Amino acid sequence: MIKFFIFFLMTCLICFKIITRKLTSKEKKDTADDDVLQTMFSKDDNGKYPWETDTDDSPDRINKTTRRLKDSTGAKRGRW
Repeated sequence: MIKFFIFFLMTCLICFKIITRKLTSKEKKDTADDDVLQTMFSKDDNGKYPWETDTDDSPDRINKTTRRLKDSTGAKRGRW
């Protein structure tokens, strides 16, 4: 019975260590990404990054003569 308890305790400790390591590595990656963004790009007067300024993608902005974008990244089954 003692062997089972020791085995169970060791398993719990190993799982706890793995979970805490994964959580701390995610936090480090998130802060590293933010630091990289702030060094590469600067915010404008409104406090937005360059890709956040124009987010209006309504259908009214698309010209009538614009060709439809084709999704050609998938597998081409049955074609030569």
